[in-house]
Amino acid sequence: MDEHIENMREMVESVYRLESRRVFAMLIRLLGDFDLAEEALHDSASWQIVPTVVNKMMQDKDPKKSENVMAALLQMKKIDIKVLEQAYAKE
Repeated sequence: MDEHIENMREMVESVYRLESRRVFAMLIRLLGDFDLAEEALHDSASWQIVPTVVNKMMQDKDPKKSENVMAALLQMKKIDIKVLEQAYAKE
């Protein structure tokens, strides 16, 4: 099952890499603003691409570790792995 999930994640990331430039160009045309288009592209994809290490931390058997990671994650607009790892290591 984990291998299947990892394969799916790789496929989604591959499609994103292939198509994101085209979508970005379209967003620039539609919105008329480079920065707004960049933010929209990031926001549209950020919910679906999660680093593997985050999943591992969230599935830890120690509920305190996963709670610390979730608390740190909820404060982020952009995933910061170093901050999550620090939260995970906190006792």
